[in-house]
Amino acid sequence: MLRLSLITILCSLVAPTVSQEYLHSSSDSIFDFTQNNANFSTLSTALQLADFDGVLDCGFSFCRILTVFAPTNEAFGALPEGVLARLTTPDFKKHLQNLLLYHITPEILRASDIEDGDKIRTLFIGETLNASVSDEVVKINTANVVTANVEASNGIIHAIDKVLIPDFLSKDVIEIADEVNNFSTLLAAVDAAGLTSTLKGFQNITLFAPTDAAFEKLGSAVVADLLEDLDTLTSILTYHVVEGVVLSTELEVGNVTTIQGENISVEETRELFFFHRRLALNGKVHLVTTDILASNGIIHVIEDVLIPPSVTPPTPTIAEIAAANSDLTTLVEALGKADLVDALSGEGPFTVFAPTNAAFSELGNALVSSLLEDQDTLIEILTYHVVEGTITSDDLEEGQLTTLQGGSIDVDEQGFWIFKRTVLNDGIRFEVTDITASNGVIHLIDGVLLPPNTLLPSPAIVDIAVSEPKLSTLTKFLQLAGLVETLEGDGPFTVFAPTDYAFSKLGNSTLESLMDDNEALKTILLYHVVSGNVKKEDLEEGVVTTLSGATIDVEFHGGFFGFFGRDVKLNGNAEVTTFDILGSNGVIHLIDEVLLPPDNIVTVAASNGFNTLIAAIAAANLTSVLQGEGPFTIFAPTDAAFDKLPSGTLDSLLADPATLARILQYHVISGRIESGDLKEGAVATLEGQNIDVDFQYIFFFFLNGIVLNGESEVITTDIKASNGIIHSIDEVLIPPDLA
Repeated sequence: MLRLSLITILCSLVAPTVSQEYLHSSSDSIFDFTQNNANFSTLSTALQLADFDGVLDCGFSFCRILTVFAPTNEAFGALPEGVLARLTTPDFKKHLQNLLLYHITPEILRASDIEDGDKIRTLFIGETLNASVSDEVVKINTANVVTANVEASNGIIHAIDKVLIPDFLSKDVIEIADEVNNFSTLLAAVDAAGLTSTLKGFQNITLFAPTDAAFEKLGSAVVADLLEDLDTLTSILTYHVVEGVVLSTELEVGNVTTIQGENISVEETRELFFFHRRLALNGKVHLVTTDILASNGIIHVIEDVLIPPSVTPPTPTIAEIAAANSDLTTLVEALGKADLVDALSGEGPFTVFAPTNAAFSELGNALVSSLLEDQDTLIEILTYHVVEGTITSDDLEEGQLTTLQGGSIDVDEQGFWIFKRTVLNDGIRFEVTDITASNGVIHLIDGVLLPPNTLLPSPAIVDIAVSEPKLSTLTKFLQLAGLVETLEGDGPFTVFAPTDYAFSKLGNSTLESLMDDNEALKTILLYHVVSGNVKKEDLEEGVVTTLSGATIDVEFHGGFFGFFGRDVKLNGNAEVTTFDILGSNGVIHLIDEVLLPPDNIVTVAASNGFNTLIAAIAAANLTSVLQGEGPFTIFAPTDAAFDKLPSGTLDSLLADPATLARILQYHVISGRIESGDLKEGAVATLEGQNIDVDFQYIFFFFLNGIVLNGESEVITTDIKASNGIIHSIDEVLIPPDLA
């Protein structure tokens, strides 16, 4: 029989050469092949222990895409002593599964398809095999393919003479942790405590591994003290180790006993509408990465250091925690300049609302630099972030908190239900809460709290722009356009400042053209400046007039019950990326697009395809009028609208400028009236007679269109120009006395 002959062939192989003959197993699956061939009994057993026998026995069409590099019994027997026995224990089932997945590729791959240097993807996610081909000998990693192209009903089998070893099977928990590059403090502590060889010597452990950031939360001083107190250090480190391999899916609510002797409690929390299960150790320590395999166990990454109940928690002071937090370097520098480090190292207790580096950066580099040189103002601001007592996030209630500076912070709740959030002073949000210190608690916030009556040492807007690396192009253009002195004036000004990236979107040729056209450059820059001190909280939807005379449309996007922030967009596409960089004579908001002022209403009409209308305006000698200051609102007939006039009418009108002018003026209203501001009824035109405006509704409530004089429908609205606005219509309007 074919099956018997196949066994005979496999057993007779003595050299690692590729068989050139395809061997067919007409109906046997890959699993059948391992089970029915004595030389693969170890592999067959492994597949069953890993619960993969059903997968590799699948007969459906979608299963027939696998290639298995199948180690022989001799290959398994060559594994280091004890490895195979360990892999076949229940604790190492996950290791066995991933080892087997490392031998399977999700495609049909015959020997002839494999080329020297190929990287072959495997079902062990993220891992590949290295192929080499020489003198018709195919090697996968260091294993020789001894029989190739054994066809099964659901794929291809290549017999190999060595087990393919992924990293996790050759490296212990210490070596794996060393490769991750996020455990340098843990490994240094393990080494200082003399535990490296101990952990490497275990055959079967689970390590809850605190990251470097977890140790940073203890504070550098506490970590330094622990490295000198080896008994306490050993107690803490061994409290992170459990005998046996405990997968994250096997962690259950209750207690797990550590090799230190005390228990870690495992609790379950529900997040994301209660559907997301999350485990917490000792009530608050979460697993951030789980099930990292090693040759002698498994690693779960945790976000805090676990402290045994018998050890007094080595809690750092507020100042030490801040100094160890990479997000608080600006605050730490400010505390040093203000001589407040010792105060926040005192007994307290204090509650500190700590602005992150990003929060300080929103003030602008120039202002932050000025503050760091003004100790009195700096002390005012920093002490305004400190409240006496320990106030956790659960203790915060709507109302006011009195600060060490003497002023009050407003505490408000926005949104409702699961969207509810607490904000300070109407808009500053919490990023991280309840960082416990020996002398209080820290909450990280996304803005700097400014005392109401504190005068900031604010530089002028131009000085801020010069100090901001993102605004180098804007600064250069302000100098070229001669606007530096203007923006150094009293103001106040609000500047929507395009970043260097925003200017780069225009392209080099456009930028070079602007540098050669001083008037155009000046007009564009003034189009980014509004008179007044308009902060984020003062922005409203609508139109604002710039120093160029043209207007900018301000729109709000997003937001949900006050929970998610709203984006602010200008002219529909430029987004404000940073708000409220405060200066002595105004405020700067960074934007991600350059705002280009619209042309006059005639030019805009021409660029929007109103060709017949433009010709008529010229024939009626109205071009200069409609290019004037205005503002005007034009109901602009399309070319198709003019085509609807009786034959010969347009030619006659073009030859009669006076009548043509009356008809065109009958389409023009004084003022800028957007579609949302139109009202039903009679509207006076420049010609002197009225247009009747009617709204068309569906079901009495839903606006379905705007009709003029009962017949001309408004088809496109709100085409903006520097001196007005255009609404296109589908019929030419005729004054009543000419109809």
